[in-house]
Amino acid sequence: MTFLLRMAFWLTVVIVCLPSPRARPAEPPSLPNASRSIAALADFGRNAYRWLTKGAEQPGKFSRDAKPSQDTLRPADVAVPWRAPAPRKSVVARMER
Repeated sequence: MTFLLRMAFWLTVVIVCLPSPRARPAEPPSLPNASRSIAALADFGRNAYRWLTKGAEQPGKFSRDAKPSQDTLRPADVAVPWRAPAPRKSVVARMER
């Protein structure tokens, strides 16, 4: 008996969730707005791709008084000095004997 009640409940839920013929519009909405939106999205994608592949703005094109780089460090200045690893405890203990 409970199986039949459960099945009737879920069947009712499914039927209620199905769209009714009254809820459907008589004719589909026009698509020119959608096609314009898709075309605008495609243009945006093309422009973004061009901007990403071309790189950032060219000096002097949009920026005012493009200045040279302030990076004055040489590779030797940037290099990290080498430090020897700390000796192992067993080696230190042998040396102290």
